[in-house]
Amino acid sequence: MILEEILDKLIANKPFDILKEIIKFNNQKENINNLVSVRNILKTNSISGYPLKIDSEKNILIATQDNNLLYFNASTLIGIEVINPKEILSILTQGRYFEIAKNELLSDLELKRNFAKTQDFAKTNFGFIVKSNLLDTNLSVNTKFQFNQVLIILTSYFKKIIKDSLGKKALMNLTELHINSTNKTKNIKKHNTELIININFEVKFSTNFETELIELIEKSI
Repeated sequence: MILEEILDKLIANKPFDILKEIIKFNNQKENINNLVSVRNILKTNSISGYPLKIDSEKNILIATQDNNLLYFNASTLIGIEVINPKEILSILTQGRYFEIAKNELLSDLELKRNFAKTQDFAKTNFGFIVKSNLLDTNLSVNTKFQFNQVLIILTSYFKKIIKDSLGKKALMNLTELHINSTNKTKNIKKHNTELIININFEVKFSTNFETELIELIEKSI
């Protein structure tokens, strides 16, 4: 890992909050070799190991590399050192860093072509125009990838809703659909006959992003 590559994406956070996220991460792993280890800096000393559990009273259980178990309370915690941060960059950047497979990388031209296909489908079947000012800017790799994911989701949704007379009628009442970027939580607003979708493309989409997006659209139209 080269620090310069992620420096602008790292987020300062409370040690305890980071530790909680690491515990969640470790609990999803079945092999101990895949666990993230930390050095917990306490008021009087420090202890290292794999954070495994935390209870409602903030008591924490850590397993050491020599198979010992350590228990301490978060009230004594003043800092943590993440030993292998590369494994949890998504946590440390709050989703702003994630790797994309080489075969999923898009060129600007490919993204514009996919956008045009979504535009054509919406115009032909529902009569409204899909717009976005993102394509006029210099997009990051992450934004291009996730913008394309949104196009795939929308096109799939449009194809399904054609079979639903009420849903199709609701979409045919639109004149424009805007896809905008925001640094806040995704939201959708309707202004007269325009539907405005605001999405943070720099933060990795959650696993249920598609379901949430469709629900927001259907509530808005």
